Amino acid sequence: MSKNILFVNTAHFSHDDRTFYHQAVSLVGKDYNVTIVSSKEELKLTKSGINIDSFDDTTLSRKAGIKEIKKRICQYAPQIIICDSPISVIAASSAKQKNATIIYDVTEWFPSKKNLQNVGGIKRIIKFCVAAMLNFYAGLKTNKFIFGEYYKFVPFKLFFWKKSIEIPYFPDLKHIKCYPLKEISNEITILYSGGLNEDKGFNNVIDVVYKLALTHQNLKINLKTIASFLTESEKIYFEKLIFNLPQNIHIHLSGFLPFLEYCQTIGNADLFLDLRKIDTENTRCLPIKLFYYLACGRPVIYSDLKAIQKKTANSDFIHLVNPKDIQSICVIINNYIKNQDLYEKQSMEARKAAENEYNWKIIEKRFIDFVQ
Repeated sequence: MSKNILFVNTAHFSHDDRTFYHQAVSLVGKDYNVTIVSSKEELKLTKSGINIDSFDDTTLSRKAGIKEIKKRICQYAPQIIICDSPISVIAASSAKQKNATIIYDVTEWFPSKKNLQNVGGIKRIIKFCVAAMLNFYAGLKTNKFIFGEYYKFVPFKLFFWKKSIEIPYFPDLKHIKCYPLKEISNEITILYSGGLNEDKGFNNVIDVVYKLALTHQNLKINLKTIASFLTESEKIYFEKLIFNLPQNIHIHLSGFLPFLEYCQTIGNADLFLDLRKIDTENTRCLPIKLFYYLACGRPVIYSDLKAIQKKTANSDFIHLVNPKDIQSICVIINNYIKNQDLYEKQSMEARKAAENEYNWKIIEKRFIDFVQ
């Protein structure tokens, strides 16, 4: 008889790339009965053999939201519950599901900068302490841990001696569309996806393309951005940054894309750029996008984050830089513009690394064995 596995998400949507397109799809392939419950949207359907029974907790109190989760846990009677946050762990543990194994898939910081946004003074300290205590309590109630990356594991390692595994955010290459390499000496397309704000380093990206445009006045520079304005202030910030740019810079702004569309779109760029601020939290977060960029078979320029150093080997196609050193970043791009052979060689090396090291199929069996 197949086991019932329930994903409980309070931090991610039902079609989250890690939960749905990787973990859940792999488990269904091994004949598990898989259901995803997310508290971030009203959605009920079956897709790819995965049952989705989600609800929107926007108008619910915390207690009412947990009650809705518990109701679904009792309904599906899972033997294994995979949770994405302290709240989902607490809901699962309080459902009193007999003999169910609770696995906490730690992919987010709790608390994080995002959790503490727009809160100052004593309220910030209180919110930090409450979130930290909830996270500790969730650790007590968890049977096993999955960690998306090394630095998320460190705080739990200090307090808990439980079974755990590190499962990175590597993509399933079947979702990635690869595009032919193009000549970039006359026209180059640079892709940036992420927040349009200073924390994510969008100002540094603009500084780089601005300097490139002045250096190569006959070069057409397409800057494709996959992002949405989360606030009115972000929109004003963006408009100020792109005001009066040189005429050979062309900005293409699209909103955030659904996962599969994102995977089909990003490879139609020549180079990927992410120059986020290096601070205590950012440097310890492993960017998922990095591995999707490599899968497209293109060089990547990224802020020099500790988490990337920890997970990737030294390579010519991953350039880890000081995001404020605009001159050095432009030198890297200039070398590609002037030397098409170098650009093509390192692009092919990036794709080869994705095929040999950084893809879901390499770690899929480890994930399934751990869940079993």
